[in-house]
This record gives sequence, C-alpha cells and structure tokens, in this order.
Amino acid sequence: DPFKGQGSLKKSVSSANEALLMVQNPEMADEYLQGVWAHETGEPEVGGLLARMPLDFQMVHLMRRAQHSVQGTPETELEWGQKLFNRLKKEAGEDESGVGGDERIKQWAGRMSYVYKLGGSLVTEELNRIISAAGGMRIDPDRLSEENRALLLMYVASLESWQEVLLVLEHDGPSTSGVIINRPLQRGIDSDLAQMLLRGLEPTTTVPASTDPLVAASVPRLPPPPVDMPFLLKFLQAFGGKGSVYFGGPEDQGEKGLMIHGIANLRGAHEISPGTGIYCGGEVDAVEGVLSGKYSVLDFRFFVGRKHFGVQEGDSGKSLTRQMACGAYKSFACARTVALKQCLGLPKPLWHEVLELCGGEPRDISKIEILKRDDLTPDS
Repeated sequence: DPFKGQGSLKKSVSSANEALLMVQNPEMADEYLQGVWAHETGEPEVGGLLARMPLDFQMVHLMRRAQHSVQGTPETELEWGQKLFNRLKKEAGEDESGVGGDERIKQWAGRMSYVYKLGGSLVTEELNRIISAAGGMRIDPDRLSEENRALLLMYVASLESWQEVLLVLEHDGPSTSGVIINRPLQRGIDSDLAQMLLRGLEPTTTVPASTDPLVAASVPRLPPPPVDMPFLLKFLQAFGGKGSVYFGGPEDQGEKGLMIHGIANLRGAHEISPGTGIYCGGEVDAVEGVLSGKYSVLDFRFFVGRKHFGVQEGDSGKSLTRQMACGAYKSFACARTVALKQCLGLPKPLWHEVLELCGGEPRDISKIEILKRDDLTPDS
C-alpha cells in the first residue's frame, strides 16, 4: 500500500480513538498506526483540512497581527487585536509612555494559556456590555458601533461553525470549497435519503443559447431524472442499515450527495487531487463491493451539502483569505486516514485529534479547550 508509513514518525494522540478505528475499519487502522501525521500549512490545499478556530484564539491571532502591523487583516477586526494588546501591556505593568515592562510583555505574550484566557475575558466583558446596552431587547447589529458589530459577528460565526473540520475539495484562488467531515447527520439510509444522495433534489434548468432572460424564464424547470429502481434497491440493501451520512455544509443542500472513500479502482470514481489517495464517486462498484463482502459499509462516507468560501462576486466576508487573516481558520496537511475515517462516537473529537497530531501551538490550543469541558480529559 503506497500510503502506509508516509508519516515521518508514528504519533498517538488518542489510544481510545485508535481502538475504535480498529473495530470500525481494521485495514484503515493499520494504515493509521503505521504513520499518521498532520502539520499546519500556510495555504489550504486540496485533500488537506481546514479547522475552525475558537474566538479566544482569534483574539490572540489578531493581537499578534496588530502588534507586528501585519498587512491583509481587516482594520475593524484588527482593532480588537489592538485592544487585547493594550490590556496585555496594562497587566504587564507598562505605563502610558511605553516605559518599562517591555521584557515582561514579550514573555507574557508568548504564554498561550495566559493570552488565550486574556482574550476570552475581553470577549466576555465586551459582549456583556453589548447585551447590557440593549436593555433586555433584541440586539440590532445596525445600531452598534463598527467595532462592536465586528465582534458580535465574529462571536456568532464562531458558534455556528464551532470546531468544524473540513476536507478541502476545491481551491482556486479566492474560491475554496469542501465538506465538513465531523458532523454526522444520521446512521442508516432510508429510501428518501437514498434518492437524495443519488440524484439530488434541485430541479435543473436548460438555458437556451440566446441567454435572453425572457426566453430563459420560459424554459420549464424539470426535476432530476428518477433513480434507477433496481439500483436503488441494491443501494438500500448495501447501505440502508449502517450507511453513515454527514452534514457536509450549508450550501448545495439540494444537490446530489458526495461519497468519499479511499478505494482507488472504483468505476466512476475520481481522485480529488493526484497523490492524495482520497476519492469521490463510484457508487455502482461500491454497492456491488459491499454486497459481495469485498468492502465494508464503513469504507464509505456520504455527505449532504458543501461549504463554500468566497464563491460569489463581492462576497468578501466569506473569503477564506479574510477569515484566515482573522484567525478563524487554520489549514493543515494530513495523512489521508485522518480525513477518511468515520467520525462516529469518537472518544476524542476529530478537531482535537488533528490539532494534537500537529504538536506545538495547535496542540496547546486543543489542551486549553479540553480543560473547558467536563466530558473530555487530555487522555481521551
């Protein structure tokens, strides 16, 4: 197997996760244990991962960029980095003239656990002020200052995408898309869901060559072609009981589902990028292989929906470049087993597993976040 042992060193960040993988997929577990790896990258890459970072980390990231005047960060968000740096200087004992405390500031700024907590306290205090000013009424973002509106939007976005991990399927300049791989939707596939996965729900439109909007509007919108009934029955026989379906993202919900796997020679499947060993499609051979016992149901993951960044003209708020500049996402390369394995009942959530495999600061961030939870321990 060309993908075994590609990591420079075997790493183990969760023996419980490894034990579960041995039960779910022994062959993949063997590849994982032979050399799992992950490391941070400066840019996203197809076959790599994007991890949503906590708002507390975003504040630290913005503080660093403000401190060093890094270009490319939106000014409004950067103001919050400056506020955190000012709080750090105050706590470190520097006076308004900037005299004294320089070495102490440098030391304290390098302590992730300290600045992380400082960033969290700043967020909590400012959000409480915003809530208090609303006087028990609904908060109207349009009535907030630009800075406070930016903080509120960052806070809401961090809740909506909390610790999500995406597999990058496309990356072309400002446009990036993928599927969220750690949001299981359901186990088991009924007939309605099977038809949605195989054909989608959205009607298709044929646009005439004239591109005249009046002519185009007159073209009837037709539903997708029906699923071949014999194949649907075989699909349900193969995947109906234990097939794993994931929420892939908020966009393209009505499109045909995606089947992701690591099997190279399925007819109709394509590798998402050369050398990744990660494939999409090939449902017919997958069904035949599961029914014959050649493959396991858990060799395959189905996704409903995708997540897109900055795909619409002028949609700068969704630009991945902007979000990474604000510290909302980090990009990682990893062994394919990290992206392919099921996220079903993991003792240590995948987000923590990825960050801890990287070591260094990502591992420290994971451990800080684990301490906030009652249901996890560092040894999970």
